[in-house]
Amino acid sequence: YQVIPLKLECDRVLLDFPPSVDRLLQAQKCGLADQYKRCVAAVASDCSKPDLSVLKGYPSVLFDILQHMQSRSADARAKTVNCKSLRPRLVELLHRINMRMRS
Repeated sequence: YQVIPLKLECDRVLLDFPPSVDRLLQAQKCGLADQYKRCVAAVASDCSKPDLSVLKGYPSVLFDILQHMQSRSADARAKTVNCKSLRPRLVELLHRINMRMRS
């Protein structure tokens, strides 16, 4: 009747296997939170490879994948904005370095 320790051990072992859509559904069905998050992230990062048609009957899983993709997209946009704001400072620093090298 020690189901919880067994479930935790299974969760730990499954984390060693590569993420997949099947493993994502398994994690969702069995309530394996860490495995679920890991598989959502993996599927969302490259949804061109796995066959997502098997997820038609799992709208909540598809929604989680979509949310993860949107979050990554927002993070990427924020990083782009930060990089663009650094450009004038970098140009100025390069100009100073160039002037010092000429002196």
